[in-house]
Amino acid sequence: LRCFRTSRRTRRAGHSQPNPRALSRAASWIELPGGSQPLNAARTKRRRSWPQNTCAPTVKPGAPHSPDGLSHLGADEWRDLDAAVGYAITHGAARVVIVGYSMGGEIVCNFLRHSASAGRVDAVVLDSPVLEWRGPLATAAARTSLPRPLVGVAERVVGWRTGVDLDDQYQLRYATQFAVPMLLMQGTADPVTPVADARAFAARDRNVQLVEFP
Repeated sequence: LRCFRTSRRTRRAGHSQPNPRALSRAASWIELPGGSQPLNAARTKRRRSWPQNTCAPTVKPGAPHSPDGLSHLGADEWRDLDAAVGYAITHGAARVVIVGYSMGGEIVCNFLRHSASAGRVDAVVLDSPVLEWRGPLATAAARTSLPRPLVGVAERVVGWRTGVDLDDQYQLRYATQFAVPMLLMQGTADPVTPVADARAFAARDRNVQLVEFP
């Protein structure tokens, strides 16, 4: 887990340190797992004086490696987020808002499914989230000109290498279990995360507000 509080000036990851005194006064806490977007979004949150904690899961550069050195596609990385939320709560965060980008969608959903701290979350924002892996993996295979009959083989290899059950990472199956309010933002032309997944997820969870962008 790599985790730091953004100060008045956005700093390079790994060069900022938590500020427990500031955390204890926090009325809102923002967790941002995954992607390069969090530091870009930090400016907006800083202008609004929203205390935030940027969490870089083990798959991100500069963060500690997982024991096998592999990404587990969010199936294990949710524990990084769990640790960050626990840190926030321990240091006095009154509210917790989680923001997940791309694979952060899988991380956030797994956190909500498995963490004992899930009930402490007030709201979730998902930006072009991965909600299942077969669509994105098929897209990646198409980009490498992998013959379609071999896509299923590639999926099985991914599961074997990582030990991840891709069926269990099909978050649309669990959408009705998420009680927390969610804002889901999705580009209709996103080449990686299918808009159909976002629409199906929102249709199954009445707590989800879907906003689409062309």
